[in-house]
Amino acid sequence: IDDENQVNKGDVLCPFDALAPISELFVAEINILELLPHKQIITPGYKAIMHLHTISEEVIITAVDGVYEHDGTGKEYIKKNPKYVKSGAKIIAKISTRIPVCLEKHEFIEHMGRFTLRDEGKTIALGKVLKYKPAEKKAEGAEDKEKLIQKIEQAQKEKAQAIKEKQAEDTKEEE
Repeated sequence: IDDENQVNKGDVLCPFDALAPISELFVAEINILELLPHKQIITPGYKAIMHLHTISEEVIITAVDGVYEHDGTGKEYIKKNPKYVKSGAKIIAKISTRIPVCLEKHEFIEHMGRFTLRDEGKTIALGKVLKYKPAEKKAEGAEDKEKLIQKIEQAQKEKAQAIKEKQAEDTKEEE
């Protein structure tokens, strides 16, 4: 890196041949500590601030896939798709971020796969990344190029329509 100003908080340095994964959607195992008195349950759509390595990012719990429960013999099992969960629960949930974040499965790189969830300044949960959906990578300026291509295509369609209309007028005048 030529200039230290190119490195920002939350950036992860990695070799070119082994890029760190980025994602906007991941599945995590979350231990809920104590929820806020006026928000005593977590349901799909719950918003919190995730602290992962050096970043703080707003996230949405998009789905609660399961909650760990104990049967009468003390064995742990997963109850699928609960409607809500309360303080003290251990859950499996899908989490989405507003922008892609650099993360890794907890089993591969622990510090890149651990996070906390905070709400109104209070830590409400601890989590670890189980799996993630890699973010689609677009080349720098790709969105601008796509918009430009769309404008060109639209202009070509309009020009073709204008030519057809002119030919139609010329044909009527000849008759």
